[in-house]
Amino acid sequence: MEKTEHKAYIIDMKGQEIMLAVNHDKTSCSACAIYAFCNMKNAENITLNSQNAQKFKIGDEVILRIDDSVQKKGIILLYALPVMLIFAALFILKYFGFGDGVCVCGALLTVLIHFLVLYLLKKRFNNCIEIVREDK
Repeated sequence: MEKTEHKAYIIDMKGQEIMLAVNHDKTSCSACAIYAFCNMKNAENITLNSQNAQKFKIGDEVILRIDDSVQKKGIILLYALPVMLIFAALFILKYFGFGDGVCVCGALLTVLIHFLVLYLLKKRFNNCIEIVREDK
């Protein structure tokens, strides 16, 4: 199983929340399975929650690792599934004879609920990115 890695260093910590400055390595980014969809390539600082935050201190150099399979699941949840939900809601509502306006509102409501559920479950996704101290 392949993993994408980014080097970073810790710039701030509050409890289990760690703020990181990400070093962008163009070679590892270009080999990534989801490079076109990645938000990390443009980010300078990111904030992550870590169960192991007490192991780190400000200034530590770390490596962020994420499995390619997790990245692909993220693409499905954030991009493919909402599109499928829109079409499913449109077809179902149209099948039952609702007007175009109701169909569009129903499809948008379906996607809104999808993203609300993802937001409410965001703590379950915290363990997807592994933070490891870089050995020197």
